[in-house]
Amino acid sequence: MANTFSNTRFYRNLVHFACSRAYTSDVIKGRHCAIILDENKNIISIFVNCFTCDGKSTVHAEAGAIQALKSTGVQINKNHIMLVVRITIPGNITFSKPCFNCERKIKESGISTCIYTTNVHNVLEVLNFN
Repeated sequence: MANTFSNTRFYRNLVHFACSRAYTSDVIKGRHCAIILDENKNIISIFVNCFTCDGKSTVHAEAGAIQALKSTGVQINKNHIMLVVRITIPGNITFSKPCFNCERKIKESGISTCIYTTNVHNVLEVLNFN
C-alpha cells in the first residue's frame, strides 16, 4: 500500500543525488536509480539500471541494489530503507514505483520501506512491506 511521505530536506537532497546518478544510466528511456539506506540513513548500496550483457533486457535498479548489497555480506533488515528515482530524457523527475517483480524482491530481501518519486514535484510516496 502506498501513501504520501513527509519529504524532508534530507530526502530532497538524496533524491537530487540519486537523479544525478540515474542520469548516467544507459537505459535512456527509463533512467532509474535505487539507493539503500541503513538505520542511520547512511548509503549502503546504490545501483543504476542498465542493460544486460546481451543488450536485450535490463537489470532493474531495485534488484541491482539488493544484489550488490548482498554480495558485500551485509545482512539486509527491516530498518533499511530503499529510495527509487526515475528521470525522463530531459532530466525531469517522474513516477518510479517499483514493478511487481521488484516489489516482491524488496519485500523478500527484508527491506520494509520503499520510497519512490512521483510525477508531482517534491512529492514522494511510500510502500510499506510490514
